[in-house]
Amino acid sequence: PNGMDFPSLKFLFTCCNGLRSVIPSDIGNHGQLVELDLSHNQLSGSIPPSFENLVELSILWLSNNKLTGAIPSFLGNFPELVVLGL
Repeated sequence: PNGMDFPSLKFLFTCCNGLRSVIPSDIGNHGQLVELDLSHNQLSGSIPPSFENLVELSILWLSNNKLTGAIPSFLGNFPELVVLGL
């Protein structure tokens, strides 16, 4: 998704694809995302600060990756978030 521009993107599922990278910060530019599943890959690094813009998320799956760092406190401010898989 790095460098992609989809202004109406609401769902992004890339689970189980063997992705090896950091999470692209560009995903945070899609504030209209409702569901984001990046689980079961080999993503590393931390959750990008740009994810703070994803306030419409109801489902966020990041589990089964190689992420490091603290869980950002802004995730607790997402009013629609009902599923959080870390």
